[in-house]
Amino acid sequence: MVGVGRTIIAAAFATALFSSPAMAQSGSSSLIHTVTVTVPPRVKVQLASFSPAPAMRVGDLDSSTQGLSVNVNATQAWMLSIATASAAPSSVRWSRNASTDYAALTSSAVTIATGALSTQPKASNVFFRDALTGAKSDSSPTSIVLTVSAP
Repeated sequence: MVGVGRTIIAAAFATALFSSPAMAQSGSSSLIHTVTVTVPPRVKVQLASFSPAPAMRVGDLDSSTQGLSVNVNATQAWMLSIATASAAPSSVRWSRNASTDYAALTSSAVTIATGALSTQPKASNVFFRDALTGAKSDSSPTSIVLTVSAP
């Protein structure tokens, strides 16, 4: 029993002896933690159909003009392109401007918009018009392909 008492007293004395110098030290210390996190690339694309704004003059637009609003939000640089699904010629024309600069859709992708890492979506409007309005056409549907890719 006496041996256990001496062991307890020795442990208490050693604790007091070693903890006193630590308390006597003054100053500050800091810890720096470095954490590495890998976030997989993420792309969010929202499409909405719209008609051109009514504030535009009626004579500026063809009655067949239609459009898409495309919003892209991504965790890396991106590129939005447009093309047709087939190599056959299409009567559909596209533009980023509702009243001018309409170009033929082809099977070769054409860049519409680009963007970088962003927390806010970048909006792009794409307008479509049928070049054969009022004319006889083969009435075959045209598939439009919008592609978002990383450059």
